[in-house]
Amino acid sequence: MESHPDLRDPWLVAAFDGWPNAGGVAVQAMHYLRTKLGAAKFADIAPQEFYSFAVLRPLAVIEEGVVKGVRFPLNEFYSWKDPGGHRDLILFSGAEPHRQWRHYLDCVYEVVREFRVARVVSLGATYDRVPHTLDPRISASANDESLVAELTGLGLHLTSYMGPCSIHTVMLEAFKEHHLLSSSLWGHVPHYLQVGNPPVAGFLLQKLLHMIGIEVDLSDIRLASEEFQEMLKRFMAEKPEMREYVRQLEEETVRDGEVSAAPLGADHLMREVEEFLKQIQQGRGGDDQPPSPGAAG
Repeated sequence: MESHPDLRDPWLVAAFDGWPNAGGVAVQAMHYLRTKLGAAKFADIAPQEFYSFAVLRPLAVIEEGVVKGVRFPLNEFYSWKDPGGHRDLILFSGAEPHRQWRHYLDCVYEVVREFRVARVVSLGATYDRVPHTLDPRISASANDESLVAELTGLGLHLTSYMGPCSIHTVMLEAFKEHHLLSSSLWGHVPHYLQVGNPPVAGFLLQKLLHMIGIEVDLSDIRLASEEFQEMLKRFMAEKPEMREYVRQLEEETVRDGEVSAAPLGADHLMREVEEFLKQIQQGRGGDDQPPSPGAAG
């Protein structure tokens, strides 16, 4: 704890880098929210016992042969006090740990208990066979049936799944033991767009803000989304195979409500899209990523 902000029954919003952060969407959305709110850091979790640094390597800063610093994985808590008195927030940005998940979550729960957190919402993202031309799909899960009506009322798709899970699901289950209502919102990223995705991040934020009941200026991320979609239109104009693939995904989504495997493979299309977006960015003098919500803040 670096400080102890005066918060009134805040909600905790969490996002984790790593496997549950397809396209960087969850972390982008959290960075945008944190920046727009001007949230202030007040605590962190030391990383040493939770990560294999041979897998998630620390980042070094070396200038002209001199080591200036080493940056380890960050797990940081930020606070925001609502000037309107409606909903204070604790924003937690971390990296999904490699080991000792329950002990890691015990650390998170120490903050939850200390500040009497009223609700927890986590943000995640997964790759899916969905088209970029339709509104992004946002799915949700919760640790209590009492939250189901709220989730469906927000237009969220309820998750049905059995398989390997992320820290999100373990957190919901752990907090259920503490009788803390918790939910998880996931953006579904088109699997052929494995790059930063402002449209999905923006839509994920919209659903989150409606759930919390606060207003945040999303104009920057909307602009980034428009620019991103325009780049994709330029690519599709030159690629009839891509247009056909996306058309098939659109039909399946509208017909079934769920996207099944499309008959046309898209691995090569994914590589072509990534290369196209890189060329566009380099031509504009930017980096090799499409506009990111984090940069827009």
